Amino acid sequence: MILAEDYRIPTHFRNMDWTTSEIVAPYLESTRGLCLVGLIGRAKTTNLCLLARDWLLKWAKEADVSDEEIASFRTQDRHSERTWRFISFPSFIMEIQDAWRREETEETALALLKRAALAPRLIIDDLGAEKLTDYVRQATYFLINEREQWDRTTYITSNFPLKELDRQLDARISSRIAGMCDVKHFKGEDLRLRRVSREEM
Repeated sequence: MILAEDYRIPTHFRNMDWTTSEIVAPYLESTRGLCLVGLIGRAKTTNLCLLARDWLLKWAKEADVSDEEIASFRTQDRHSERTWRFISFPSFIMEIQDAWRREETEETALALLKRAALAPRLIIDDLGAEKLTDYVRQATYFLINEREQWDRTTYITSNFPLKELDRQLDARISSRIAGMCDVKHFKGEDLRLRRVSREEM
């Protein structure tokens, strides 16, 4: 499967037959980051996962690589420059907080942050939905700052506009997001609720 678990793309998004939004499609050929903001259920996450799918399919075709070979790639192997990574930011924060509290873990909190910071192409999903503490702000700043400084392509979704992220997180964080990402607003109706309404008809 082209979007294998190695890339941490959630199962829900791996086999969708949707077409990437016109807003997102141009980023297939770009290393510029993208931040999608908008209310819940506007297909922000779906579109970034579709972008990852399309990028990997395009690369596989050009490199004449099979789906099985793509599925076997790891961040530490010779194909690391092509590796995508997906993190649900609220879950990621819980993971690093747990690693920080526990004395014996497989990875330290800093190691988890560094691994995300090093991913050549990173999807940060649901930024701003996590419980805000000084630790969360510090961890978020570390991740965003590392990615900006080393020009690593970053894709972000958030339910909050950049001005709200500025207020909630830190002006340094929102400034760096604006510097490394184009910010696009997703509008329209909640697609999840629309699906439920149709099923109830």
